[in-house]
Amino acid sequence: MIHIINDRDSFTKIYEKNQLPVILWGIGEWGKLFIEEMPIEINDVCDADKEKQGTTVAGFVVLSPEEIQKKYDGKRFYIINSYGTTRSLQAGLYIMVCRYDYDALLVNLHTNIGFDLGIEDFIFAGKKIKLNSHLHNCGYENERMSERSIEVAMAQEWLKHNDEVIEVGAVTPYYYPGEVKDVVDPADEHYFVNIHESIFDVDLSSRNVLCLSTVEHIGTGQYGVGETRNAEMAIEKILAECNHCLITTPIGENPLVDSYLKKHYKDDNLVVYYRRFYGNNWNIANKQEIDIDKLILYCKEVAEMYEKRQLIGGNCGNIVIVK
Repeated sequence: MIHIINDRDSFTKIYEKNQLPVILWGIGEWGKLFIEEMPIEINDVCDADKEKQGTTVAGFVVLSPEEIQKKYDGKRFYIINSYGTTRSLQAGLYIMVCRYDYDALLVNLHTNIGFDLGIEDFIFAGKKIKLNSHLHNCGYENERMSERSIEVAMAQEWLKHNDEVIEVGAVTPYYYPGEVKDVVDPADEHYFVNIHESIFDVDLSSRNVLCLSTVEHIGTGQYGVGETRNAEMAIEKILAECNHCLITTPIGENPLVDSYLKKHYKDDNLVVYYRRFYGNNWNIANKQEIDIDKLILYCKEVAEMYEKRQLIGGNCGNIVIVK
C-alpha cells in the first residue's frame, strides 16, 4: 500500500529519526542535487527510465521498479519523488508505484514543507527578522520563495534607521509604494519612479542609498538601457558618494559582480547569504570557510536549473553590502 505524506511533522522524521530505508525516485537534475545536498541517508535510487537503469549516479546503481520490489519485498520504506513540481508529475509517480506491491510512504520533494520550507525568518544585522511574503515576485513561506523574501525584509528593517533615502532601481514601489520618496530607474515606468536617469548621472552625495538586485543589470543592455558603465563601477560609486547604503545583488548572474565579490568578500561591510537549492533557509557564510569559486559555480548551476524548469527562486546566493 502507498501512503502519501504531506504534513511537515511526519516528513521531518525522515531526517531526524529515520528508521526506514529511503529510496530516491527519479535521477534527473533534481535527484542528483538532492543526493549531494540533503542530510538524509539514501539507501537506493530508482528510475523508470530503462536507459538510466544500471547506470551509476553519485555511487548508486540506479535500480528498476521491479528490482526495488524484489529487494524490499515485505518491508516498509520511503519513496522520495524528485521528478518535478507539477501535480501531474507527482500524480503520475503515484499511479506508477501503485502498480507494485510496495509498502511505502511517498513524499514529494518539491511540495513538502519539511525541506527548509515553512522557514519564517533569517538574521540581518544581528537581528532575527521575518521573511517578506508577497504576491509580486516573492512567494510565501510554504513554497520556494525568491531572494526578494530577504531583500525586501532587509530594506524594511534598514529604512527604520535611515531617512532621506534615494533608491537605485525600482523595487520598493512594487511592495511598499511611496515609502521611498526618490526612486532612480531609467527604464521602469512605475508611477513612483521619479528620476528616469542613469545612476551615473545622479548625485548620491550625503544621501542614504537603497539598491536591491539592480547593479547586476547595469551595463548589460537589459531593459533597453544602453549604459556603457558597469555593475562594479555602480557599486563603487554608491559606496564613494553615499552617507549610508544597503546594496544587495545575486551571486552568479553577472561576472563583474562575481569579480567584485572575489576581491572584497572579506570586507567588514560585505556579507554573503546563501541557501540550499530546495528551501528558504538563508544563512550567513563563514568568511573563513567559504570557497567563493565553488559558491559562484553552484549558484550558476541552480539558477540555470530553475530557469529551465520555469520555477521561482533560482537565486541561491546574495551579496549584501551595508555602509
